[in-house]
Amino acid sequence: MGIFVTMFLFAMAVTQGALAIGVILRITSARWGASIFRLSLSLGLSFLPVGILMLAAILYSKDSVFTWAHSTADSVWFNYLFFIIRQSLAFVVVYGLALFLFIKSRRTVQIKDEGVPALNNTLLLGSFFTLLSLVIYQTLTSWDIGMLLNHHFADTMYSVLNFTTVLYGGIGLLIITMFFAKKYSGIKVFGDEHFLTSAKIMLALTIVWTFLWWVQYMAIWFVQLPEETIPVYLRIYGYYRPVFLTSLVLLSGIPFISLIFSKVRNSASRVTMVAVSVLGGVFLEKYLVIVPVLEKEHLITKTFILSPVNIITFVGVISGVIVVFLMLVKYNPNILPDKDALVNDPLIAKQQGWQ
Repeated sequence: MGIFVTMFLFAMAVTQGALAIGVILRITSARWGASIFRLSLSLGLSFLPVGILMLAAILYSKDSVFTWAHSTADSVWFNYLFFIIRQSLAFVVVYGLALFLFIKSRRTVQIKDEGVPALNNTLLLGSFFTLLSLVIYQTLTSWDIGMLLNHHFADTMYSVLNFTTVLYGGIGLLIITMFFAKKYSGIKVFGDEHFLTSAKIMLALTIVWTFLWWVQYMAIWFVQLPEETIPVYLRIYGYYRPVFLTSLVLLSGIPFISLIFSKVRNSASRVTMVAVSVLGGVFLEKYLVIVPVLEKEHLITKTFILSPVNIITFVGVISGVIVVFLMLVKYNPNILPDKDALVNDPLIAKQQGWQ
């Protein structure tokens, strides 16, 4: 069950991260971000069908996953029914808003259309509430399927670090998608500016993520509370130490050492390789949050992470997300627009503020 929960958190994090990047660029009227708005929405929604099935299975697995939950508890927060309600409601709100934005933005409009300013304002307002709902949902998830799962682990930095990881994985997923769309589908709209700017964002998130991780670790190490040190030390100094060190290299070492050089930032292929490293690091980070708690230590071997069950689950979830994304692209060609659309379609020609 550990790898199943891990894949739920990983796939949700990177797809919602791509969605968050897209709406942030829309809100801030970033010029280069206009052409990836529909792409970010479709990446966010690509997890929806898979996510519904996985969330239902996870919520059903009370005895094997959520051992902290009780049907009757002194605190309302630990009531399992309330847990199901808040997780389900937050899930519906996030994807409901994302679907609303996708429907509003999927049609191609012309610059001369009178309804363009009103549509633009609707997308801006919808983007704001979508981002707000994403922050709330990821905060709830970090509490319910992060801290509480780890023996009532509590840390004020955990939710902040979690959302930074979501954004980090999201920009990595966007870069990889743009690269494959440009190289193998002949989409010319994603130019050098997209990869250069995305690389700068990824470099900034590398520094922020490393700083937040270090702040969290130092606070836990200095205070030395058993509730905090045991879950952290289990994945840093225990059987999972090689996995932890690998995740740190993939999330912090490789991106920083690579992206400080302009030759890397100006190369779409090299930036994409760094993005692959980031996604690998995000997966291992989620793996370390879940698996050491749910799996028995005596079952752990050096090859445990590469066990057939883990590989099949990983491939199955990723394949499901990719299939949904390809279906969205097939029936909505303007997700990956051609260059003419940059001139004719004001929704992706340029970002516009409130009108």
